[in-house]
Amino acid sequence: MAMTPKDKAFGVDLEDEGVRGSVVTHNGEILPPAPRPSPPPAPAQSQKQAVDEAHGVELTPWEKAKADVVKVTGGMGAAL
Repeated sequence: MAMTPKDKAFGVDLEDEGVRGSVVTHNGEILPPAPRPSPPPAPAQSQKQAVDEAHGVELTPWEKAKADVVKVTGGMGAAL
């Protein structure tokens, strides 16, 4: 980040994202909000990860029992 675009001169570098985000007015005019930087690209998935996600993760006995309780409780609540 630099406040001066030229050496030995005072100036505001509006191309610098840190400076541009903190400047509200310039030469008596209100500046629009600074553009947000684009997000980084998503990392590529390996083929093994894609296969694992397609098959899903097997539930533990505790999770299976919990799912059954939720189904029964929901069914009983709907019946009332």
